[in-house]
Amino acid sequence: MSTQDADPNSAVPVPIEEDNTPLPVRIPLGRRPPPPPLVEGKLIALRSGGVLPLASLAKLRLLRVDDLGDDSRWLSYSSPKQSAPMPAALANLMQPVVAPPSVGTTSSPELSLAPPEPEPTFRWRRLLPPSGSLQEISAAQICGWAIATGYSGCLWLSQHPDRSSPSVPGRELFFESGTLLGLRSSLQTDDLAELQGALWTQAQKKRALDVLRKVRGDGLRKQLDLLVSARLIDAKDFCQRQADYVMEIFCRALWPSAEPGFYRLLGTELPPGEQTMLPLSPRLLLTQAVRRGYGLALLAQAVGPLSTVLVPVAQALPQSGGVVLQGVGLSSLEEDALLRFDGERSLQEIAAASGLGEHALYGLSYCLLSLGALSHPHHLSQDEQKRLHLQQKARARAKALNDAMTAIQRKARLCESADYFTLLGIDAQASLTEIKEAYLRERAALSPAVLSYRSRAAMDRELRQIALVLDEAYAVLSDPVRRACYAPRGPRGQ
Repeated sequence: MSTQDADPNSAVPVPIEEDNTPLPVRIPLGRRPPPPPLVEGKLIALRSGGVLPLASLAKLRLLRVDDLGDDSRWLSYSSPKQSAPMPAALANLMQPVVAPPSVGTTSSPELSLAPPEPEPTFRWRRLLPPSGSLQEISAAQICGWAIATGYSGCLWLSQHPDRSSPSVPGRELFFESGTLLGLRSSLQTDDLAELQGALWTQAQKKRALDVLRKVRGDGLRKQLDLLVSARLIDAKDFCQRQADYVMEIFCRALWPSAEPGFYRLLGTELPPGEQTMLPLSPRLLLTQAVRRGYGLALLAQAVGPLSTVLVPVAQALPQSGGVVLQGVGLSSLEEDALLRFDGERSLQEIAAASGLGEHALYGLSYCLLSLGALSHPHHLSQDEQKRLHLQQKARARAKALNDAMTAIQRKARLCESADYFTLLGIDAQASLTEIKEAYLRERAALSPAVLSYRSRAAMDRELRQIALVLDEAYAVLSDPVRRACYAPRGPRGQ
C-alpha cells in the first residue's frame, strides 16, 4: 500500500505501551491544530493538503508526547526574529557570530558593556510543516531530517512558492524510508547535455542538444536511452552516467542560494523505471554536498564558535554522538573525529585531538546537527538535560575505574622489576622519616577509601602482590643493618 492511497480518516496509530505513556497536553478546541499526518510513525502527504478532520484529534492520545515535541513549536511555525540581514539559505535560522572584544589597555565603558556572544539557533525538528521557506530551514537540514526519520515521499525545491503551474521550474527529490531513489529537475542549469558536455566535442554536444530537445522533461532514463541510441554514450556506462547525474543534482539542490527558495513535502511517486542505484549512502551524499557547497563562515554561523560543545541527543553507542556517520566512507581523520563528539569536548578540542581541518570539522558538525544526532545544550529539554547529566556521571565513573585499574597494573609491573627505592619513589640516600612517609603514602593509595569496590574486586591478586612487596621494601629499608646489606645493582632479585 503506497502512501498516496492512505486514508487520512483511518491512519494507523503508532504502536506504544499505554501503561507508561502520558496523555498529550490539553489544548482548547479553537487553538487545536490538525494532528500530524503520521502513518506508522512516518510523515505522509494527504489528499486534503495536510489537514485531517476534527474527529481524528481523538487519535492523538495514541501518539507519544515526544513525537509531537515542544507544544510551542508544534502550535506555530513562526521563524525566529532576526536582528540583521543574513545569507539567504540560513537567514532566519541563525544569528551572526559576534567575536568577543579583545583585551586591551583601554577601559572604555562601551567595550565593557558589549553584548555577549549570541548562542547559535540551529534547531532540529521532529515534525516539519508541509511547506515553507528555505530561509527558515535550509535544504540540507530538510534532507537530513528525511534521512534520519525515514521519510517516504517527494521533496520539492524551487525559487517559486506556487507549484500549481506546471511551468514552474524546480527540483524533485524522491525518498523511500530515508533512501534517495532518484530525482527530476526542470531547471535549465540541470540540463543533461550541459552536465555531460565536458566529455564531448563541440559537434557531439550540439548533436546531443538536438537529440534531447524534444524529450527534455520526459525523464532521465529516456534521455539516456536516446543518447545511447545516438552513440553518444556507451551502453556499458549507462548506470554510471545516471548515478553521476543524480548525485550532482542532489548536491546542487542542497547548496545555499542568494535568492530565497521554497520547499514542499509531497506524496508524488517516482515514475516506474526512474529509480537509481546510487553507489554512495544518503548520509555520505549529504556530507559531500555540505562539504562542497557550504563555506566556513556560513557553517560557523550555524554551528557556533570553536568553543561550542555539541551534545548527543540519542546515543546509539555509549561513547559518541557521531555514530550515525560512522562506516559510510569518510576519511580516517573524520572517523576519528566522530568518536570525540561525546558532549564534553568543544570543537577546538576535537580538532586538536583528531587533526581534522576546521572546515571539515564544521561540515561534520553541521551534518550531525541536520541528522538530529547532535544538539546545542541550550536546546535540550529538562528531561534531556537530566539524562545527559546522568550519562556524564556514568562516563566519569567509568573513566575513574579505568584509570585506577591502569595505575594498579602499572604498579604491579613495577613491583616485578624495580628496586625498593624506585618502588617507593625515593632517593637512595633518603632518611628513615622519608622512607616511612613514602611507605605510608603508597599503602594509602591502595586503601578501600581510595579505590572503588569494582577495582578492588577486579585487581585483587595484583593488590595483594603490591602490598606484600611494599611491606618487604619498608622492612628492609627501615632496618639499618638490612639496608646496609641491600645494594641494588639492577632489577630486584639479582
